[in-house]
Amino acid sequence: AVIALTLGGIFIYRQMQTEQTPIALQTITVPAGQRINITLADGTNVWLNARTTIQYPITFNEKERLVKLDGEAYFSVSHNPARPFVVGLGGAQIEVLGTEFNVQAYDDSPLIAVSLDAGSVSMSDGRNSFLLAPSDRLLYDRTTRQGRLDHVDTSGASLWRKSIISFRDTPLEEVLRTLGRWYDVTFRVTDPRAYDYYFTLTTHDSSLREILSELQRIAPMRFTREGDTIVIGM
Repeated sequence: AVIALTLGGIFIYRQMQTEQTPIALQTITVPAGQRINITLADGTNVWLNARTTIQYPITFNEKERLVKLDGEAYFSVSHNPARPFVVGLGGAQIEVLGTEFNVQAYDDSPLIAVSLDAGSVSMSDGRNSFLLAPSDRLLYDRTTRQGRLDHVDTSGASLWRKSIISFRDTPLEEVLRTLGRWYDVTFRVTDPRAYDYYFTLTTHDSSLREILSELQRIAPMRFTREGDTIVIGM
């Protein structure tokens, strides 16, 4: 593996040759607290959020453009109707021709969230299929294999590209996942009542201390640091 610097952060780059196919694959892993921007061989531009891994071929084949994602990414897909662009998410996949969309699909969470800014995309899991139009958001649970489509303002879904953290009626569990990836910290909840609270908050380039202080103003909970862990109580 080669470690390189990009956009002020460090990411891990690997190139490998699979035994089953002569296609050379590249894997990029973004550490906690970092975000990077890459351009694929077909001209597709991809932003990768913290703790995200993407795998893609150096050169796409003639039938499709397949990438695999664990994490969150924003895709601006180069239009090519002859070669669909496919994002494998582990149990589901998104297929597009040319579009701009944000997808969050971390392997440690059953939730897949897809927000479409332009064009159209479809997501399928082998049994269900969901077609998105601009300003549609899909929330899909890989455990129950159920999804919900809403027509919303999707601009907030990709604010992370501008170093903005945005929560909108977000449950505590998802807030902690996001902050853990962003600031490379671990959280421990000591009172299960804390999970009953939802948060709406937008902040730009704030420290973790500032964000936790704001969360304490929204809900009656306390954040205490114990070594590398932040303990949450009521």
